[in-house]
Amino acid sequence: MKNTIEDRTYFLKKHPDLFRETLIEFSKNPFPQASLNEIIKRSTFNKGSFYYRFADKNDLYYALMDDLFVSQYSFSGTAQFLSDSDFSLEETLHLLFVNLFETAKENFLYLQLLKNYYFESDDLKEEVSKKCIKPIFSRFFERFRSFLRAKGYLGNSSSVGFLVKDIEIKYFCVQDYLPSPFGFGEVADLIDDIIDSIEKKLSPRLVHSRFPLKPFPIPASIDETKPNRQLLLKDGELFALQAMPNSGERQWAKLVYDIASGHPSDQNGIGISNLTNCVLIDSERFVLNDNKLDTGRTLAQFLLDGRVKNKRQKQLEALLVDANLIDLQTTLCRKLSFSDRLFAFLVKALWIKPDLIVLDRVLDCLDSAKIQRFFVILLKYRRNPCTIVLTGSHLEIFMKYADRIGFFVGGAIRKISTPEELKRQYQQAKILIHYRNNTSADESIVFDFSEESKATWVTFLQGHSITEITTHHELDQNIFEKETGGNVG
Repeated sequence: MKNTIEDRTYFLKKHPDLFRETLIEFSKNPFPQASLNEIIKRSTFNKGSFYYRFADKNDLYYALMDDLFVSQYSFSGTAQFLSDSDFSLEETLHLLFVNLFETAKENFLYLQLLKNYYFESDDLKEEVSKKCIKPIFSRFFERFRSFLRAKGYLGNSSSVGFLVKDIEIKYFCVQDYLPSPFGFGEVADLIDDIIDSIEKKLSPRLVHSRFPLKPFPIPASIDETKPNRQLLLKDGELFALQAMPNSGERQWAKLVYDIASGHPSDQNGIGISNLTNCVLIDSERFVLNDNKLDTGRTLAQFLLDGRVKNKRQKQLEALLVDANLIDLQTTLCRKLSFSDRLFAFLVKALWIKPDLIVLDRVLDCLDSAKIQRFFVILLKYRRNPCTIVLTGSHLEIFMKYADRIGFFVGGAIRKISTPEELKRQYQQAKILIHYRNNTSADESIVFDFSEESKATWVTFLQGHSITEITTHHELDQNIFEKETGGNVG
C-alpha cells in the first residue's frame, strides 16, 4: 500500500541512500528551496520506483518528518514523559530536552531539520500535523500552556507570552545556544537557565533596559491636541495595531517613535538619526529611522562599523544565517530583493540592541514562511526587555504573536484586547465532514458546531457516505468590524 504515511516512512528507511540524501537536503535547505531532483540524483534511486511510492516532494517530506517524530518516541524517558499525570515543569522540561539530546545522538542533522521545520510556513506545518504522528514537542507545549493557564498566568503577563515563544525558540534552535557537539552537561545548564527565567517571568537574556518603559505612555490618537487620550506600553510586550490601510496608522507609528526618542520630527516628517534606544522600520519609504539602504554600499558595509569585534562578528553571522542573508554580504544593497532588504533592516535594527522597535506595515509583502522567519528572528535576537510595536492588517498573525492588539479606526485606537480575550469571544467550533460523492471522489464540507446547525449536518451525515469527521476551531473573520462597532472608515 503506497497511500499511507507509515508505508512511505518504512520504505524511506529501508533505502539508506535515499534516506540519507533526503535528510541532507531538507536539513540543508528550507522546504521551498529543497530539490527533489537533487535527492533522486544523489541517491541514484530509480525515478520510476520513487514516483510509485511518493507523489511529490511533499510526500517525501512528510515521510521524513514522520520518521523523526516516531524516532523521538523510542528514546529514553519518553514513556515517563507521556504517563506522568502530575505536571512537574522542571522534570518535564528535563525529559523534553533529554529527548532532544537523544535525537542529536541519533543523527545530528535532525536538529537542523527541526530548526528548518520551525521556520516553515504555517500551511506546511498544518499539513505535517495532519499527515504525521503527533510529535513530542507538541505534547509538551500543550501541557506547558495548560500549566500556565492553571496558574493564572496566560493573558495576564506579556513576559509570560514571550516566555512560551522563548522556550520554543530554544528547543527548535538548540544548536544556536549550545556548543557543537553538545553534551548532557550543557543540556542540564540550558534547562537550569530556562527554569530560572520562568521564575523571573523573563528571558534568560535579561539586560536592564536603558529606556524607561515601566510603563511608557503613548498617544491613542494621531491628533496631538488630545494628550489626555493615552495608552501605556508594557515593558517587553509586543503590541500590534490592527488597522485598515491608509487609516492613519503610519502617522501613529511615526508619532510613537518620535515621542519615544524624545526628538519630535521636523516639518518634513524625517526622524532623528543615530538613535540607539529606539528604532523605526518604515517599509514604505525603506528607511531604518532616517537611514536608507545606500545603493552604493554592500550589505556588509550597511550592517557593520569599524568597532565590530570578533565576538560581535560571530553574533552577526548567526543573525545573517537565520535571515538567509549570509551569502549576500558582498551584494550591493540596490540588488537585494524586497524581502531581503526588509530582513537587512531587521538585522540592522536588532544589531544595535534597541529598547523599542516600531515596525510599520513590514509584513505586507512577505509570504507566510518569511513572516514566520521574521518573527522567529525578532523574538530570538531582540534585546530583553525590548518592547515591539507593530502596525498592519494581519490580524491572524497578530493573534499568534502579539501580547495585546489595538484596533485603529478614524485615526484613533478604539479598543485593546489580548489574543486570549478575542479567542474566547470570537472563536467558533466547526465540524469538518469528509465524504465520498457520487463519483467516489473524496470531498469535505464544514458546518458550525452548534445547536442551531445540528439538524442540518445530522441530515447531511444520514444522506452521504462518510469517511471521517473532525472538529476544529475558527476565528470569526469579522473581528475587526465587531471590535470597532462596524465602523472601518
